[in-house]
This record gives sequence, structure tokens and C-alpha cells, in this order.
Amino acid sequence: MKTNDTVIRFTGIGGQGILFAGKMLAEAALSAGIHPCFAPSYGAEKRGGPSECTVILSHGELPSPCASRSQAAVVMNGASFLREEQRLAGGGIIVVNSSVCGDLKLSRADLSLFPVPASELAEKLKNDRVANVVITGALAELLGAHLGIQLSQEHLVEGLKRTLAGKGDLMAVNTEALTCGQEYARSLASQ
Repeated sequence: MKTNDTVIRFTGIGGQGILFAGKMLAEAALSAGIHPCFAPSYGAEKRGGPSECTVILSHGELPSPCASRSQAAVVMNGASFLREEQRLAGGGIIVVNSSVCGDLKLSRADLSLFPVPASELAEKLKNDRVANVVITGALAELLGAHLGIQLSQEHLVEGLKRTLAGKGDLMAVNTEALTCGQEYARSLASQ
């Protein structure tokens, strides 16, 4: 991995939209002129088994889809937290769905933890299935603030469109979820 590459891992269980979230972020990056690599990994189960994906963002060529350390992690279930905390490079950020994970604490002082109640925020939008988009909106905001990866609202919405291809009826609620996550992350920065 080159030093200008940013590695982001999404982890959770099947059915939480982990792969959708990673693909959406990769598509948004592509529309922003950033070279993405999307590498999904999941068990044979349709729902309930472990699910994760790695998204690598680069401003140059991507030499390899493999990375041992990440700069950011999105954790949708508590069981993945410790593993992802250990995979993060110093200065990394970890964004957790605090609705599901509860009150987690870092064991490393060189990382930043951002609890986002993504499931609760999705329920307020009357669609609990968009928690993954809420947390991805928060992540995108935090990537800009902490790691210098700038993805505009336009790029994120384009990533949504590409990922939802053929499901245009879901654009409105997903765009609302994306904005909700971004606004929540901004509120974290002002605290």
C-alpha cells in the first residue's frame, strides 16, 4: 500500500447492508475522481453470518487490493469492534453503530471513536433498513474532517444512484439517510 492510500473496513453481519455501504462509498469516490477498490467478504449464510468489505481509496494507481492496516473502520455490531480496533493504523478513526454496539471504549489512545446511533436515526426516518446509509454518511463527513478524503454531497448521491441502479424508488429515503448521517457527524465535531 502506498502512503496516500486510505483503507476503510466495513464490518457487521449479513443483512445489515455492509456490502451496500462499501460499494456506495467506492462509487462515490469514483465519481469524485478517486481510484477505489472494493473487496467484499462474507460467509455462505444469506443473513446473520459475518460480513465485511474493504474499500481502498487512492489518488493514484492501486497496486493491490490487500491491506494489513486500515485508516478507518465502520462497525455495525459489537463482536467486530476489538478486531477492527487492532487492525487500525495509528491516527485512525472507528465509527460504530452505537444503537447496536452500545457504549464501547477504545483500548488505544492513538485512535478516535465516533459513536453514531445509526439504527435509531434510521427508525426516525421510518425505515430501519437505511442504518447502513446513515453510518456511511457519517463516515464520509468524518473522512473529510480527519483523513482529508473529501466527498461532496453530489459525489455521495451519485454513489447512491450507481449502487441503487434500477431501484430509483429507494433514492429519496436513502438520500435522506445519507444527509442525516452527515448532519449527525457534524454535530459530533461541534461537541
